[in-house]
Amino acid sequence: MADEADQAQARNERELELLLSARRRTDQPRPMGFCHYCSETIAAGLPFCSPECRDDWQRERRLRSRQGRGSSDEDGSGI
Repeated sequence: MADEADQAQARNERELELLLSARRRTDQPRPMGFCHYCSETIAAGLPFCSPECRDDWQRERRLRSRQGRGSSDEDGSGI
């Protein structure tokens, strides 16, 4: 029984961390009932299932953003 309680506590702490993080950051996707990184079904109100998925999503978004800016500047047009 302690294992179930420990797992529930860990899940609650993870969800709370994600909710608080989502409130601080406005560049997060809206919660849709699934993780925006791995597509796992999750509790309502959360955009990601874990801090790792959130961090990976943000990292990939930054990389895509840099690649998009870099390609328009490389041709010298400045557009």
